[in-house]
Amino acid sequence: KAASDAEPIETVLESSDVVFFDDAWCPFCRQAEMALKYNSVEFRKIPIRPYRRDLVRLVGKSSAPSVWIHGTFVGGCNDGTKSWHGVIPMLQNGTFQKMLKKGVTRGRG
Repeated sequence: KAASDAEPIETVLESSDVVFFDDAWCPFCRQAEMALKYNSVEFRKIPIRPYRRDLVRLVGKSSAPSVWIHGTFVGGCNDGTKSWHGVIPMLQNGTFQKMLKKGVTRGRG
């Protein structure tokens, strides 16, 4: 898909409780994906390429993976733009699950 043919990023972020922007050749994407699957987290995986500019606009970076919970950026595999970001550390300390559950109880999901 050309970038102009892609769904608007806002639509993508609202399309699933967890959205995973992916690069097929990225080893950190595979690690984060395996961690989510191991923890039975359902997610929508989207190719990152058409969304790189939008991601820079929203969070200041376009690296893969870019993972979002209920429309909130939570970083990549091990880190992100805030000290608490990163799929693997968040899964290990329970923050990922808490954010996922909190969004569901608010009726988003």
